[in-house]
Amino acid sequence: MKKKKSAAKRIIISVIALALISVLIFISICLTLAMRDNIRDKYTLTVKDDGFLYSVLGGAVLGREFDASETEINTYINDKFCGEQKLVRNLMVYFHKDDSVQIYGRLHFLEHDLAFSADGSITFDGAGGVAVLSLSNVMLGELRLHDLVINSILSGFADKTG
Repeated sequence: MKKKKSAAKRIIISVIALALISVLIFISICLTLAMRDNIRDKYTLTVKDDGFLYSVLGGAVLGREFDASETEINTYINDKFCGEQKLVRNLMVYFHKDDSVQIYGRLHFLEHDLAFSADGSITFDGAGGVAVLSLSNVMLGELRLHDLVINSILSGFADKTG
């Protein structure tokens, strides 16, 4: 009887050890993928144009639509939301004719800068005067994040800033 209990204990300990090793391997793979940065050239702002606010104010004063270039918008975003003391270090948004966007940047998390990228679309709610950003295919390094994780992060961010 003691041999059966001893064998059962060894099997249970082996299963627990195997499960722990599997979890550690999974976490190390996820961390390795998240730490990779193969998009460095896509989130670096190389040309600055500070004309965004001038375009917006000119449109508001004259009561007409305004045009803002991709460079003006990215300069404004980087000046207002990015920096060495902030969570977002670099951010670039590439706009396409079909209202889709591609977003690239760096997040500072636990003393590491992590590259991220996402596809998205921007829609405008004319009644509320609000731009709505929808994200998909969000990557942290080379690790794809599930949509539920992204929605949770964005709703938490909206609660803190709203």
